[in-house]
Amino acid sequence: TSIKWTRVDKLINAQSTGRCNILSKPRAKKANNLGSKIFLKVGQVIFGERFEGMTQIAPKGIIGMSDGLLGRPIGPINLAANYNDRENLYVEEFCPDDGGKCGIQIKGRGPTGVKGPGAISLLFTRDKTAVQLSFKSNGASRAETWFFDREGIRLGKLEVDIEAATDYKFTDNSEGRGRIAGISIVPKGDLLTWHKFSLVGICFNEGTWF
Repeated sequence: TSIKWTRVDKLINAQSTGRCNILSKPRAKKANNLGSKIFLKVGQVIFGERFEGMTQIAPKGIIGMSDGLLGRPIGPINLAANYNDRENLYVEEFCPDDGGKCGIQIKGRGPTGVKGPGAISLLFTRDKTAVQLSFKSNGASRAETWFFDREGIRLGKLEVDIEAATDYKFTDNSEGRGRIAGISIVPKGDLLTWHKFSLVGICFNEGTWF
């Protein structure tokens, strides 16, 4: 894989997040962005469940259910909706516990429409060299992240421990300009717990991050 990750301290509460975290910017917090969504555009990112060409799967059972994804996107990559409108995205207000700047959190809706255990995919309007993501875990111990270029070629597949740390920086280590055009995320965890999570922060390689 050409994608590497590093842990980041306090992404959401850093002094620069007013400029950096797109999910805390005023355009993200508009009232019509809240609630159930099929797609959501915030700045340079369009959010959805999965990319065209990928298949959403749901494991059998009652406890520990969460979305899975199979296959690879069709290039040039584009987002696809779940056939069930209740199993796409859900957006809520998010305010850090220590009184930091409020924004939104984006949840994938899993089997039967439950908020949190669903897959989330991000399509960037411009290719990226580096992306910082901040997670909020509610039962998910790991987040499996897949990275794709504009033609749907997988650049890497990484699992990060979102119980141990919530903020991560992902970097494309290949030479030349950045190639990260899309990311898909699915939650992982113990079979006897719900694997719920949300995205609460996104920053790019442009500008000051910390």
